[in-house]
Amino acid sequence: MTGVIVVSTVFALYASDIYEATGPPPIESDRTLYAFSFAVFLIFALEFIVLCVCKDGFLLSFFFFLDFLALISLIPDALLLFDIVVISSSSLSLARAGRAARAGTRYSPIATRMLSKQSCSNCPSGQADRHCEEIDRREEGR
Repeated sequence: MTGVIVVSTVFALYASDIYEATGPPPIESDRTLYAFSFAVFLIFALEFIVLCVCKDGFLLSFFFFLDFLALISLIPDALLLFDIVVISSSSLSLARAGRAARAGTRYSPIATRMLSKQSCSNCPSGQADRHCEEIDRREEGR
């Protein structure tokens, strides 16, 4: 599931910019991009609902509001599939910046954990096990 969220986040951040940067595409392909944008919105909405229901301490936390704002920022892109224009394109760049902030805060603990685990390989054999166990204890406490 994490892989789907990562791919969806990258798509939400960069797909429309890459689409526009490649030149004037055929109008028919706009519907495909809008359909994928709507699918990404549904994925994030489902993830948001699951986190609200299943994760203790998520409701009304910092990450709750960050995810909520990111989800709201996807609405203009998702509604394009139905030919509904909510806001201008200049406002969409602000929404993309919010989604980029969400991606950074979401994946920084994963990167920290991966880097910490890599540093275990540099420790002597007995210390590496204790170091990795300490990292696991800290992760469980979050």
